[in-house]
Amino acid sequence: MRIGAGTVAGLAGLAVAHGASGAILGFGSRTFDDIAAVDVAQSAIEHEHLSTLSSACLDLSPTADGPSKFSVDVRTHHSTECGGDAGAKPLLFTIDVDGAHKTLRLQRTGEPDRFLKWRNSR
Repeated sequence: MRIGAGTVAGLAGLAVAHGASGAILGFGSRTFDDIAAVDVAQSAIEHEHLSTLSSACLDLSPTADGPSKFSVDVRTHHSTECGGDAGAKPLLFTIDVDGAHKTLRLQRTGEPDRFLKWRNSR
């Protein structure tokens, strides 16, 4: 899994703020953030078999939609390993992640939205 280039700097700062333990999904008094949203979206992609591509060939880009709410765009990552035009990153689908209510909604063009089972990745 790759995180979109536009979010790398922000995510690096958040990772440092959360420490090296990586226990972001324990929540408790911690805030649900974009790193946690990407983790939950990645878990849904794997468990629901939403893509036949390996996680190394997926580019996940979270956008905040409100407190504890994120839209995670899932695009193909083209490279020598993954194939495709390196300049293109077509959108496969979007997963709306609501950390407060623990809901996931899959949006694919041409298909009705559907809710997915919430799974913590850790």
